[in-house]
Amino acid sequence: MKRLLSILTVLMCLAFSARAEEPAKSPAVKFLEANDGVKGAKCMKIDGLMLKMARPTLKKTPVAAIIDELETLHMFSFKEGRESEEKAFVTAADKMLRSYVKVSEINDEISRMVIYVDQPNDNACHEMVLLITWPSTSMMVFNGDFTEDSLRRMDEISKKQRAEGGGMQKGLYRNGELPE
Repeated sequence: MKRLLSILTVLMCLAFSARAEEPAKSPAVKFLEANDGVKGAKCMKIDGLMLKMARPTLKKTPVAAIIDELETLHMFSFKEGRESEEKAFVTAADKMLRSYVKVSEINDEISRMVIYVDQPNDNACHEMVLLITWPSTSMMVFNGDFTEDSLRRMDEISKKQRAEGGGMQKGLYRNGELPE
């Protein structure tokens, strides 16, 4: 009986310590999770096995430059026809992202997006946020240990793919509509 109680106590301690080791959620992740219930929107966390299964697709995008450092990816998007919800989301996201550092803004015929990172230290950051407002509204939060070099490589890949007009950008336009 004592042995059984000892084993149960050890298992409970391990369970509680595993929960305690879970990292604190960032403002961006909290924001996405809080908006998961918005009608017409969906938030998805990709990590572990799901992230391994997504690697072949991610390697076709600029994310290939940071894929080895990527630990989790949160993706949030709206279904078509949710313009008022999208506008409210973007307004709230802009306000929440003030605590992040804006590193780039892309506004071209392929998409409109703003890229933020958390406060960098020692030439590395641990979170990158992409807020996409066209062709549809979505937000992605990348967590990991990203170096300045890997982020520069990511930018180079993005510029090259945009110049070629290829990569994941094909088929993204809502109803085949091009930006004005």
